[in-house]
Amino acid sequence: MYDEDRNLTKAAFASVANSAPEKVTVCKQLLRVICRRTKIVSLHNDPLAHFVNEQVHLTTSELLNKLENQLLSHKDIFDDCENLCHLFTLLLADNGPVCVAFSASIHQLTMAVAELSNLLERTARAKVVNWPAIGQTFVTQAKEANALQSHNSFRSYVPSIMDFDVICNIGRGTTSQVFAVVHRPTGHQFAMKITPRAKLTSMGKHQTGSTAAATQEPSTQIITETTQFEPSAIQFIDRVVGSMTHDPTVCRIHAVWVGHPDVDIALLEFVEDDVDCLQVVDYLGYMNTDDAILVIFQALLGIEHMHLRGFIHRDIKPSNFLIDKNGRVRLTDFVNSKVCRGHYPTKKILTSYFKRSAQEFKDHKIAGTLAYTAPEVLQKKSYGRSCDWWSLGASMYKLTTGKVPFRGEDSAKVKERIIGEELRWPKAEDNPHSATPEVKEFVYDLLKKNPIQRLGTKMYSDLKDHQAMIRAASLLRRVQTIKDVGEVRDARTKLFIIAYSEIDRVIIKNLDQTVEAIIQNRAPPDQSYLNFADLQDIPPDKHYRLLTFAHPKFRRFVDRQSGTFQGSDKYLTMITPPDPDLDYTARDDGETLLEATQQETIAQRMSQVQLLNVVLHLQTRLCSFRTLDLKLELAKGEGQVTYPVVMKTRQRGSEEDPTEVIFGASIFQ
Repeated sequence: MYDEDRNLTKAAFASVANSAPEKVTVCKQLLRVICRRTKIVSLHNDPLAHFVNEQVHLTTSELLNKLENQLLSHKDIFDDCENLCHLFTLLLADNGPVCVAFSASIHQLTMAVAELSNLLERTARAKVVNWPAIGQTFVTQAKEANALQSHNSFRSYVPSIMDFDVICNIGRGTTSQVFAVVHRPTGHQFAMKITPRAKLTSMGKHQTGSTAAATQEPSTQIITETTQFEPSAIQFIDRVVGSMTHDPTVCRIHAVWVGHPDVDIALLEFVEDDVDCLQVVDYLGYMNTDDAILVIFQALLGIEHMHLRGFIHRDIKPSNFLIDKNGRVRLTDFVNSKVCRGHYPTKKILTSYFKRSAQEFKDHKIAGTLAYTAPEVLQKKSYGRSCDWWSLGASMYKLTTGKVPFRGEDSAKVKERIIGEELRWPKAEDNPHSATPEVKEFVYDLLKKNPIQRLGTKMYSDLKDHQAMIRAASLLRRVQTIKDVGEVRDARTKLFIIAYSEIDRVIIKNLDQTVEAIIQNRAPPDQSYLNFADLQDIPPDKHYRLLTFAHPKFRRFVDRQSGTFQGSDKYLTMITPPDPDLDYTARDDGETLLEATQQETIAQRMSQVQLLNVVLHLQTRLCSFRTLDLKLELAKGEGQVTYPVVMKTRQRGSEEDPTEVIFGASIFQ
């Protein structure tokens, strides 16, 4: 079926390329211009604007690649443009200035592909889209929305270090420290993460040779990427992730900015008495089956949310799963994340999105923690979002056995075994574990060496429909709402309701004692290499948009933090349900946001202004021939009848018998 579709696409493209090669050339040149423009990284773009540019760049690059390989179809153009339009709609309510620039990019892209797309549509006898009208529609919407929104300077939302009091040092990672702090004006608690920026720029080196890291939990062995521009993406990707994520399974980033001495300061969602899942496994030896699958199920939903929003996490592992005493799990640590193509319609499946799950990037760059890194990444082959599913499988193995799936005496041996060795489960008598047959099958399907065959590559619903995950969903307590007068079926919404319930917030039973014991028994953080008292604010003019982020909820929190305002911290709470799940049963030709799309009627087609180049060979009275070039415009005349009107003439041949065809003449048969 794939080969048949490919052949039909090539045949349709060849027909258009033969009949209108100049349209193909012009489209190609315009797409190249857009690619170059959107590839530029500017300190004057805020993180969301940068993300939007990346989405336009990735979309345009793929269209251009298909065009150059003669595999571009009208459906590719429609789906890719519609996907961007759904992203625009998602952002419009709170991000007027960004959407003004975004709408201009959409307009430029739709104008670039308009003529070629219409030719491909007519060849396929499909609906012919009025692309210029669609582009202009979004430009108008953006201007109207922007006019209704406030436009305070981004610098007005940069918090002052002086506004925070430290409660305690609650953690230290490879590159950062985390403090529990109180915001003085409101009394609201945050987790404040401090990261020296020099550590971010030094993370590009591939650390190898650590025996301890390979044979135990290699949580300190970080493999990441360097980039070719300054500042590198690793220095601001957390801001970009924070600007796009909205889900109870992903740690909320409220604000990020730069302070002195050259540090990143991030305000994160604070959850009292949370630990990471690696600490739980180390304390227990391994988790029981039901607890482990509930952790992985929540992590799966978090990864799905990030993927659909346009990110690969690239460092999925138990130490990046934060878990509280009720069993609520949140993904954290986005420093290795990478922007990928998102999927923004919720009632339509974009088949092209899942076709690139295994092979979206060919940059040969490595990121993540060795024991959890997918083989295609280690081999520097093409990779995509499927690498996160491999890491999820390795995490499930760790939770249920206490060990990583591929171990060795050094990093080279671990890498060799990840790439070439088959997965084995330890014998229960030698290494007690809780893996059931369903869990083993789930892990085995996630740890397929070939990413195309890996569970979740074809469709994310395959992950949720696996028996292990069906079991996890069934373990969530029943939730009913007054509005719906019935039980909530959607697992993501159910988790949201449980997490913020005033009655019962328990997701994993009897976990509270384990978490409390871990907190009581764990050693205090090492002596801080960064004294909080040494942190200082930098001058306002030293803050750049790209390196400064404030979530819309945090902006409202800042706007309302006067002493007379009560309950301003409510603006930081996720009071609205998460985005609806993607309907994986939907057809790929279902929902359409492009309301201007319609079947082109004869009247509509004739009413469009079209310039036509016509070459006429005319026989003169002396039986010689002259060539006449005409440029015609279709225009409406009396009775709404459309006539070709001469706009320009140029004749080649004898001047002795000039043509009577002049500017403004109408042509009749």
